[in-house]
Amino acid sequence: MNDATMVVVQFETADALEKADEIVAVEGVDMVLIGTNDLLADMGIPGQYEHERVRDAYARTIAPAASTASTSASAASRPGRSSPPSS
Repeated sequence: MNDATMVVVQFETADALEKADEIVAVEGVDMVLIGTNDLLADMGIPGQYEHERVRDAYARTIAPAASTASTSASAASRPGRSSPPSS
């Protein structure tokens, strides 16, 4: 059952971003997402999708997740999971 389950972590608050390194390092995390609307609201900058803090949030969460192989592609390569579509 564990091989057929995908664990997706979604960051929606500035507090969660402060703990991003710990969160993405948890064994079994397969994918990281950012809930941009909720994050921007929590940061007090709603609707500012191009804001530097948003770019920093992506760099802080997505890059570490990719470097620890916690991406959808690695999750899909586990037994019992299908591979992501090729482009």
